[in-house]
Amino acid sequence: MGGRGARSASGKMFDRLPDQKMAHLMISNEQPAKGEIMRAFIIAKLKSVEDNPKLEGQIYKELHSVTMADMSGRTLGVYAPGLKRIIVKRGLDPAEARATVAHELGHALAVKPPPGFRSDVAAFESAFKQYKKANPRASETSFSARISNYATNSRGEAFAEAFKDVSVNGKKAKPESKLILKHWKE
Repeated sequence: MGGRGARSASGKMFDRLPDQKMAHLMISNEQPAKGEIMRAFIIAKLKSVEDNPKLEGQIYKELHSVTMADMSGRTLGVYAPGLKRIIVKRGLDPAEARATVAHELGHALAVKPPPGFRSDVAAFESAFKQYKKANPRASETSFSARISNYATNSRGEAFAEAFKDVSVNGKKAKPESKLILKHWKE
């Protein structure tokens, strides 16, 4: 069987996936006529998940849906742990939506890390400790700022931003992001 593509609210094609995954992983939307996001597309495109069955399995356990909704202000997405749902701001282009889902997925995986993985805070602390040995004058804030401005808000946000960076950029991700994810694995 061939793959079918999914269209965003703007009508742009997301990607092609095997029919069996699509049938299993179609994500509901508050207003389906406005577009859908598929969890399988997101997972398939996240470089931090590639060839890691434990991580992919945990995502399927901790993430039941990705939906789009109208959001005010600068908020692009949220993770609702009780619902096991990521909600993405309606109207984002596919690349921005993918990056937002990757960030929120970092939070989702921090709520309940897969077996063999540390908490987000433990990963950050361990990575920073190693970084500080090579950069004695570094602070947690300066370390986080090398990932993104938003990463300076907290250790949890630094982890989510690092997860996003590695997920979206793979080998081109910032060294600090890669270091945090390296220390995420126990």
